[in-house]
Amino acid sequence: MRRRVAASVVALTCLLTCVHSAPAAAVEGTPSLAPGWWVGAYLTSTTSKDRGPIVIGISRSGAATGSVDATGLAAAVAQRRASRLALSGRLRVSGTPTDLLAEGKIRARGRVKVMGFSVPVDRKVPAVATLHLLSATCSLASGDLSGSAQLPSQLADHDTSVAAKLVLRRVERKPTPAQIRSASRVLVDEFLDAGATVRKAERGAINLRELRSAFVAMETLFARTAVPECRPSADTELHQAFTLAVLKLVNHAKLNGPELAEALRLSAELGLLSDNSAGRTAAALRSSFKQALIAGLERADDDAKARLRVAATQYGFGGVL
Repeated sequence: MRRRVAASVVALTCLLTCVHSAPAAAVEGTPSLAPGWWVGAYLTSTTSKDRGPIVIGISRSGAATGSVDATGLAAAVAQRRASRLALSGRLRVSGTPTDLLAEGKIRARGRVKVMGFSVPVDRKVPAVATLHLLSATCSLASGDLSGSAQLPSQLADHDTSVAAKLVLRRVERKPTPAQIRSASRVLVDEFLDAGATVRKAERGAINLRELRSAFVAMETLFARTAVPECRPSADTELHQAFTLAVLKLVNHAKLNGPELAEALRLSAELGLLSDNSAGRTAAALRSSFKQALIAGLERADDDAKARLRVAATQYGFGGVL
């Protein structure tokens, strides 16, 4: 079957097309895994309990090793036919800290219909998956996994493509089986929980209570994934989504003084107002807060103005009021 690589769950094209034998230098701004061990999982659906554990080691020379468990891969489904194949096995990781590929052979089992007959299938087939990082700090990385298995020609109408979300955390040493199991459950769940609320802003309105809930979930996740001598930047996928949610809230909701001060506090504590954080959206966020603070002072009474000025000064906006 012609190899088909599925589109990512966030509709971004996978950037990895090949793996170089020698470590390549990371392009500035390209997410890159720090040397050491990373453990995590991919999830094909936010409602699925099937997880595919991932273990990646990055050497000091920049070579990637490790494995991707195919247990969580979507079953192969025949187009226009009622037959399914269960896929299982383990793919070997290679590549560099920025370009990661997993390939090998996995087992395809089940019964399929061929020319009207139900035929048993149990064989090893080649498979490949790309791991496309969308963000990576010194302790937490996330992105997309996409790939497919190559079935024999008589099963050419079976779709084995898969698109999944992947999350990785850095650990101090090679992960134990217990750490791998924990990462494939707890880490992925916490990442999804933290992102679920702020991603609502992509579809509609978000309120301050939901924003506060997302903040708490993010802080919990970052505390769990902390490693010694690591100060992660505020440029993860979650930070980016949180920034967009705050922009929508500040620009479109008529926040009163205390609400505006709270949105400002949450943004500052996540590091979103720094030039080194949240990419180019940090400047847009500061501009939106500046305009909202000026408008808020015009509407507020004397007591509210005093509190708003205190908050503005505390988080670096004193000079504009």
